[in-house]
Amino acid sequence: GKDVDQIRQVLGKPVGKDIEPTELQLEMMGDDVEWGNSFEKEGVTLLVTYDARTRNVKDFFIGHSVVEDDKETLYKIGNVKQYVKSYRLEFVKANLRPGLYTGLKITPTR
Repeated sequence: GKDVDQIRQVLGKPVGKDIEPTELQLEMMGDDVEWGNSFEKEGVTLLVTYDARTRNVKDFFIGHSVVEDDKETLYKIGNVKQYVKSYRLEFVKANLRPGLYTGLKITPTR
């Protein structure tokens, strides 16, 4: 899989001010050093969750500014296919709105 630095090379600088954890935050996290970066483009938010020590990407979340009822739209936005062994897909349901989705979580399978 890719590391967060490779993702940043492609997508540019993440939005927000806490791009990296501080040394104190790393100490306080102990073994769980999960951190996230957000990228935005054309109404789509990509949240990249990664291990702050190894830099390895744990998962991606693609959020769309429009709540979708069509999974195909989210496949297209994420440029993913349904049955691929290199990643697992999980649709994120909209709260209190059955049959609608706010995004798609993509987890690499190592």
